[in-house]
Amino acid sequence: MKKIFGLAIALMLLAGCDDGDMTFKTFDFTDVDVSRCSDNDDILYKRNGTEVLILDIDTQTALLNEVTPDDEPRIVYVGGSSSNRIIYRNYDGDVQSTTLCSDIPPVNPSVIEEWEGNGVLEITTDEIRNDDDEITGYTHQITLRSVAFTKEGSDEEVIITDNNFGSVSSNLDFTFDFESTDTDPVILQSCDEDGGTGPFYSLNGVEALVLMLEDEFINITDTTTPAEIDLGDGGDDNDLILRIFSGTVSYGSICSLTPPITPTENQRWTATEGAVKIVTTAVDGGYKHTIHLIDAVFSRNGVTYEVPDNDYVIGSFTN
Repeated sequence: MKKIFGLAIALMLLAGCDDGDMTFKTFDFTDVDVSRCSDNDDILYKRNGTEVLILDIDTQTALLNEVTPDDEPRIVYVGGSSSNRIIYRNYDGDVQSTTLCSDIPPVNPSVIEEWEGNGVLEITTDEIRNDDDEITGYTHQITLRSVAFTKEGSDEEVIITDNNFGSVSSNLDFTFDFESTDTDPVILQSCDEDGGTGPFYSLNGVEALVLMLEDEFINITDTTTPAEIDLGDGGDDNDLILRIFSGTVSYGSICSLTPPITPTENQRWTATEGAVKIVTTAVDGGYKHTIHLIDAVFSRNGVTYEVPDNDYVIGSFTN
């Protein structure tokens, strides 16, 4: 995580109790929106005139796109041995975004006062859905549970407790772009080098859609009646999984018994509702099986994702 505390960045509103002489100018960020440095998602900030509140946080672990259970916020530590930091600064002039988000900050304005926080944040994450009830992203509400601010060279301490820090949003971090066409479906890859037994998969950048089928659904010869498999019925050998990786994914990450060290798998979504429909046609030397997802829904950690189309063709394989 890139740290740019040569610049200034801030978040949220604070107005708690204090155990010392309050020397903050006003420390009032209540009506100020949260901003983010465009070249570093880990840096969030709020500014009010000459004052800035800075949150440098590892968004990969703190702002997870996972809904938190009711009354069970995600706990995040700042200061101390944690790499997350929260800082209040007061400048000798009004602060602009160019001051806060430059690798080399301008000479003016300059910092005249700085307090660093040490304590606990609580983060509550909820889904954002569109008018069609599809998940489009997540909102993360941040609260200062208890943070003690201290100034270098001073015995003063200001403790902020149970204070609404503000919220930030994040987009759904995958695209699920695997759609094919019924008339000319893409060829699903297979972990079997001969292409006949699967698992079958489709890759798109950091995303992989993996389909595992029992032999009876791989070796279909009936071209008149599509086979249909219910998803999420507890069966052991028929599974549909969406895997999200930290980098571009390839054959080895999907098929190797000893996966490569990188990229790592960050998310795994399992299809728990809907069905897989297999439409079989005779071709020279064998059969082509076109895979349709019918009303498919994927789940992960209590969050669901509904496939955009009710009948979604992901491709075909031949045996």
